[in-house]
Amino acid sequence: MTVERFWELIGTLGGVADDSSCASLNELLRQTGEASTFTDLLDEHVQALVEACRWPEDVAGSDAMSWVAAAVIAAGRLAYDEVLARREVDLDHWQWDEAESLLDIGFVASPETDAAGPPADHGAAVPPVGVTLQWLSVPAPGGVWTPHGRNPIVAIDLGDDQTSGRFPVHDRDWVEAQRVLAADPAFVARRVRVGHLGLFVTVRPVPRDGEPVPDAGSHSPFDGFRPVREAAVLDVETHEGPGLVLVVPVSNFPADGPRVDSYVAAVNTLVEAAHGHP
Repeated sequence: MTVERFWELIGTLGGVADDSSCASLNELLRQTGEASTFTDLLDEHVQALVEACRWPEDVAGSDAMSWVAAAVIAAGRLAYDEVLARREVDLDHWQWDEAESLLDIGFVASPETDAAGPPADHGAAVPPVGVTLQWLSVPAPGGVWTPHGRNPIVAIDLGDDQTSGRFPVHDRDWVEAQRVLAADPAFVARRVRVGHLGLFVTVRPVPRDGEPVPDAGSHSPFDGFRPVREAAVLDVETHEGPGLVLVVPVSNFPADGPRVDSYVAAVNTLVEAAHGHP
Protein backbone atom coordinates (compact mmCIF):
# COMPACT_ATOMS: atom_id res chain seq x y z
CA MET A 1 0.00 0.00 0.00
CA THR A 2 1.30 3.45 -0.88
CA VAL A 3 1.28 6.32 1.59
CA GLU A 4 -1.11 8.16 -0.72
CA ARG A 5 -3.58 5.26 -0.61
CA PHE A 6 -3.26 5.11 3.19
CA TRP A 7 -4.25 8.75 3.54
CA GLU A 8 -7.03 8.30 1.00
CA LEU A 9 -8.50 5.60 3.21
CA ILE A 10 -8.02 7.74 6.31
CA GLY A 11 -10.03 10.42 4.53
CA THR A 12 -13.10 8.18 4.60
CA LEU A 13 -13.25 8.71 8.38
CA GLY A 14 -14.42 12.26 7.87
CA GLY A 15 -11.78 13.63 10.20
CA VAL A 16 -12.84 11.72 13.33
CA ALA A 17 -12.08 8.18 14.49
CA ASP A 18 -15.10 6.81 16.34
CA ASP A 19 -16.99 3.53 16.48
CA SER A 20 -19.16 4.39 13.47
CA SER A 21 -16.53 5.81 11.13
CA CYS A 22 -14.04 3.04 11.93
CA ALA A 23 -16.66 0.32 11.38
CA SER A 24 -17.31 1.78 7.92
CA LEU A 25 -13.61 1.90 7.13
CA ASN A 26 -13.19 -1.63 8.40
CA GLU A 27 -15.91 -2.83 6.05
CA LEU A 28 -14.26 -1.05 3.13
CA LEU A 29 -10.93 -2.69 3.93
CA ARG A 30 -12.64 -6.07 4.20
CA GLN A 31 -14.02 -5.62 0.72
CA THR A 32 -10.74 -4.46 -0.82
CA GLY A 33 -8.50 -6.89 1.07
CA GLU A 34 -6.25 -4.05 2.24
CA ALA A 35 -6.70 -4.43 6.01
CA SER A 36 -3.29 -5.95 6.73
CA THR A 37 -1.23 -3.42 4.79
CA PHE A 38 -3.36 -0.55 6.10
CA THR A 39 -2.83 -1.55 9.73
CA ASP A 40 0.91 -1.93 9.19
CA LEU A 41 1.11 1.68 7.99
CA LEU A 42 -1.23 2.79 10.77
CA ASP A 43 1.06 1.24 13.38
CA GLU A 44 4.03 3.08 11.87
CA HIS A 45 2.24 6.44 11.95
CA VAL A 46 1.01 5.94 15.51
CA GLN A 47 4.46 4.97 16.67
CA ALA A 48 6.02 7.97 14.94
CA LEU A 49 3.79 10.32 16.93
CA VAL A 50 4.32 8.45 20.19
CA GLU A 51 8.09 8.53 19.84
CA ALA A 52 8.55 12.03 18.41
CA CYS A 53 6.12 14.11 20.45
CA ARG A 54 6.21 15.56 23.94
CA TRP A 55 3.32 14.14 25.94
CA PRO A 56 1.56 15.56 29.02
CA GLU A 57 2.52 13.80 32.22
CA ASP A 58 -1.01 12.59 32.85
CA VAL A 59 -0.98 10.38 29.74
CA ALA A 60 2.73 9.71 29.16
CA GLY A 61 3.38 5.97 29.15
CA SER A 62 -0.32 5.08 29.06
CA ASP A 63 -2.73 3.63 26.50
CA ALA A 64 -4.10 7.12 25.94
CA MET A 65 -1.05 8.10 23.87
CA SER A 66 -2.00 5.69 21.11
CA TRP A 67 -5.65 6.79 21.25
CA VAL A 68 -4.69 10.45 20.85
CA ALA A 69 -2.26 9.54 18.06
CA ALA A 70 -5.09 7.72 16.31
CA ALA A 71 -7.26 10.83 16.62
CA VAL A 72 -4.50 12.96 15.09
CA ILE A 73 -4.12 10.55 12.17
CA ALA A 74 -7.89 10.45 11.64
CA ALA A 75 -7.86 14.22 11.20
CA GLY A 76 -5.83 13.76 8.02
CA ARG A 77 -2.35 14.06 6.59
CA LEU A 78 -2.04 17.82 7.08
CA ALA A 79 -2.94 17.58 10.77
CA TYR A 80 -0.58 14.64 11.23
CA ASP A 81 2.33 16.45 9.56
CA GLU A 82 1.71 19.61 11.60
CA VAL A 83 1.72 17.73 14.93
CA LEU A 84 4.78 15.73 13.93
CA ALA A 85 6.62 18.92 12.98
CA ARG A 86 5.57 20.67 16.19
CA ARG A 87 6.42 17.54 18.25
CA GLU A 88 3.83 18.43 20.86
CA VAL A 89 0.31 17.12 21.46
CA ASP A 90 -2.52 19.21 22.90
CA LEU A 91 -4.99 16.68 24.32
CA ASP A 92 -7.87 19.16 24.35
CA HIS A 93 -7.57 19.70 20.60
CA TRP A 94 -8.45 16.13 19.56
CA GLN A 95 -11.57 13.99 19.74
CA TRP A 96 -9.99 10.83 21.06
CA ASP A 97 -12.65 9.29 23.33
CA GLU A 98 -13.45 6.59 20.73
CA ALA A 99 -10.23 6.78 18.70
CA GLU A 100 -9.16 3.37 20.00
CA SER A 101 -11.56 1.99 17.38
CA LEU A 102 -9.06 2.95 14.70
CA LEU A 103 -6.38 0.83 16.37
CA ASP A 104 -8.67 -2.19 16.16
CA ILE A 105 -9.24 -1.87 12.42
CA GLY A 106 -9.32 -5.36 10.95
CA PHE A 107 -11.39 -6.59 13.89
CA VAL A 108 -14.13 -3.95 14.19
CA ALA A 109 -17.64 -5.36 13.80
CA SER A 110 -19.07 -4.95 10.32
CA PRO A 111 -22.34 -2.98 10.23
CA GLU A 112 -23.62 -5.36 7.55
CA THR A 113 -22.84 -8.58 9.40
CA ASP A 114 -23.02 -7.21 12.95
CA ALA A 115 -20.30 -9.74 13.74
CA ALA A 116 -18.84 -9.44 17.19
CA GLY A 117 -15.31 -8.06 17.11
CA PRO A 118 -12.62 -9.10 19.56
CA PRO A 119 -11.96 -7.33 22.86
CA ALA A 120 -9.91 -4.16 23.02
CA ASP A 121 -6.19 -4.82 22.67
CA HIS A 122 -3.79 -3.09 24.97
CA GLY A 123 -2.51 -6.13 26.79
CA ALA A 124 -5.39 -6.03 29.28
CA ALA A 125 -6.92 -9.23 30.61
CA VAL A 126 -9.99 -10.26 28.60
CA PRO A 127 -12.59 -12.80 29.75
CA PRO A 128 -12.59 -15.76 29.54
CA VAL A 129 -8.82 -15.77 28.92
CA GLY A 130 -8.05 -13.49 31.84
CA VAL A 131 -4.33 -12.96 31.13
CA THR A 132 -2.60 -9.57 30.95
CA LEU A 133 0.33 -8.99 28.57
CA GLN A 134 3.20 -6.54 28.61
CA TRP A 135 6.14 -6.39 26.19
CA LEU A 136 9.50 -5.19 27.53
CA SER A 137 11.76 -6.28 24.68
CA VAL A 138 12.92 -3.44 22.44
CA PRO A 139 13.17 -2.83 19.61
CA ALA A 140 9.75 -4.41 19.28
CA PRO A 141 9.03 -6.44 16.14
CA GLY A 142 6.79 -5.10 13.41
CA GLY A 143 3.16 -5.00 14.42
CA VAL A 144 3.91 -4.59 18.14
CA TRP A 145 3.34 -1.12 19.57
CA THR A 146 4.63 -0.20 23.02
CA PRO A 147 4.89 3.24 24.65
CA HIS A 148 8.65 2.98 25.14
CA GLY A 149 9.06 2.71 21.37
CA ARG A 150 11.65 1.00 19.25
CA ASN A 151 14.63 3.06 20.39
CA PRO A 152 13.97 4.28 23.93
CA ILE A 153 16.36 6.82 25.38
CA VAL A 154 15.57 5.68 28.91
CA ALA A 155 13.80 2.40 29.63
CA ILE A 156 12.66 2.21 33.25
CA ASP A 157 11.98 -1.38 34.28
CA LEU A 158 8.93 -1.48 36.55
CA GLY A 159 9.40 -5.19 37.15
CA ASP A 160 7.23 -8.20 36.47
CA ASP A 161 4.45 -7.42 38.95
CA GLN A 162 2.18 -5.50 36.58
CA THR A 163 -0.06 -4.28 39.40
CA SER A 164 2.69 -1.84 40.39
CA GLY A 165 2.62 -0.34 36.92
CA ARG A 166 2.87 -1.90 33.49
CA PHE A 167 3.62 -0.93 29.93
CA PRO A 168 0.62 -1.49 27.65
CA VAL A 169 1.13 -3.26 24.35
CA HIS A 170 -0.83 -3.10 21.12
CA ASP A 171 -0.51 -6.26 19.03
CA ARG A 172 -3.21 -7.68 16.78
CA ASP A 173 -1.61 -11.11 17.17
CA TRP A 174 -2.38 -10.92 20.90
CA VAL A 175 -6.03 -10.25 20.07
CA GLU A 176 -6.09 -13.24 17.75
CA ALA A 177 -4.36 -15.45 20.34
CA GLN A 178 -7.05 -14.58 22.88
CA ARG A 179 -9.74 -15.42 20.33
CA VAL A 180 -8.11 -18.82 19.77
CA LEU A 181 -7.91 -19.50 23.50
CA ALA A 182 -11.44 -18.31 24.21
CA ALA A 183 -12.75 -20.69 21.53
CA ASP A 184 -11.09 -23.69 23.22
CA PRO A 185 -13.55 -25.14 25.79
CA ALA A 186 -10.79 -27.18 27.46
CA PHE A 187 -8.67 -24.07 28.00
CA VAL A 188 -11.61 -22.06 29.31
CA ALA A 189 -12.45 -24.81 31.82
CA ARG A 190 -8.84 -24.91 33.03
CA ARG A 191 -8.76 -21.12 33.37
CA VAL A 192 -11.98 -21.13 35.38
CA ARG A 193 -10.49 -23.62 37.84
CA VAL A 194 -7.69 -21.15 38.66
CA GLY A 195 -9.92 -18.09 38.50
CA HIS A 196 -8.73 -16.95 41.95
CA LEU A 197 -5.31 -16.15 40.47
CA GLY A 198 -4.32 -13.08 38.52
CA LEU A 199 -2.31 -14.21 35.49
CA PHE A 200 0.24 -12.12 33.59
CA VAL A 201 2.73 -12.59 30.74
CA THR A 202 5.81 -10.39 30.38
CA VAL A 203 8.00 -10.60 27.28
CA ARG A 204 11.61 -9.66 28.04
CA PRO A 205 14.78 -9.25 25.96
CA VAL A 206 17.58 -11.80 25.93
CA PRO A 207 21.17 -10.99 26.98
CA ARG A 208 23.76 -10.30 24.33
CA ASP A 209 26.11 -13.16 23.52
CA GLY A 210 28.58 -13.68 26.35
CA GLU A 211 26.72 -11.46 28.81
CA PRO A 212 25.38 -12.93 32.07
CA VAL A 213 21.71 -12.87 33.04
CA PRO A 214 21.19 -10.10 35.64
CA ASP A 215 19.74 -11.08 38.99
CA ALA A 216 16.15 -9.87 39.30
CA GLY A 217 16.63 -8.84 42.94
CA SER A 218 19.61 -6.58 42.29
CA HIS A 219 18.72 -5.25 38.84
CA SER A 220 18.11 -1.50 38.98
CA PRO A 221 14.96 -0.15 37.29
CA PHE A 222 17.24 2.35 35.54
CA ASP A 223 19.54 -0.29 34.05
CA GLY A 224 17.11 -0.88 31.18
CA PHE A 225 14.79 -3.83 30.73
CA ARG A 226 16.24 -6.88 32.46
CA PRO A 227 17.03 -9.67 29.97
CA VAL A 228 16.29 -13.37 30.54
CA ARG A 229 17.33 -16.55 28.76
CA GLU A 230 14.54 -18.91 29.83
CA ALA A 231 10.87 -18.67 30.68
CA ALA A 232 10.03 -18.65 34.39
CA VAL A 233 6.88 -18.39 36.50
CA LEU A 234 6.97 -15.92 39.39
CA ASP A 235 4.60 -15.38 42.32
CA VAL A 236 3.14 -11.89 42.72
CA GLU A 237 0.64 -10.33 45.10
CA THR A 238 -1.90 -8.14 43.31
CA HIS A 239 -4.50 -5.75 44.69
CA GLU A 240 -7.09 -8.47 44.10
CA GLY A 241 -5.06 -11.30 45.62
CA PRO A 242 -2.33 -13.76 44.59
CA GLY A 243 -1.09 -13.98 41.03
CA LEU A 244 1.47 -15.52 38.72
CA VAL A 245 3.65 -13.93 36.04
CA LEU A 246 5.16 -15.94 33.21
CA VAL A 247 8.36 -14.17 32.15
CA VAL A 248 9.11 -15.13 28.54
CA PRO A 249 12.31 -14.37 26.58
CA VAL A 250 11.67 -12.69 23.25
CA SER A 251 13.55 -15.58 21.62
CA ASN A 252 10.38 -17.66 22.19
CA PHE A 253 8.72 -15.56 19.48
CA PRO A 254 9.49 -15.63 15.75
CA ALA A 255 11.65 -12.76 14.53
CA ASP A 256 9.26 -12.36 11.61
CA GLY A 257 5.77 -13.62 11.04
CA PRO A 258 2.74 -14.21 13.27
CA ARG A 259 3.16 -14.45 17.05
CA VAL A 260 -0.24 -16.03 17.66
CA ASP A 261 1.03 -19.57 18.31
CA SER A 262 3.75 -18.30 20.65
CA TYR A 263 1.21 -16.31 22.67
CA VAL A 264 -1.11 -19.31 22.86
CA ALA A 265 1.74 -21.55 24.03
CA ALA A 266 2.81 -19.02 26.68
CA VAL A 267 -0.70 -18.68 28.09
CA ASN A 268 -1.18 -22.45 28.19
CA THR A 269 2.14 -22.82 30.02
CA LEU A 270 1.05 -20.19 32.55
CA VAL A 271 -2.35 -21.77 33.18
CA GLU A 272 -0.72 -25.19 33.57
CA ALA A 273 1.65 -23.73 36.17
CA ALA A 274 -1.29 -22.10 37.92
CA HIS A 275 -2.86 -25.52 38.46
CA GLY A 276 0.11 -26.48 40.60
CA HIS A 277 -0.17 -23.31 42.65
CA PRO A 278 -1.74 -23.46 46.12
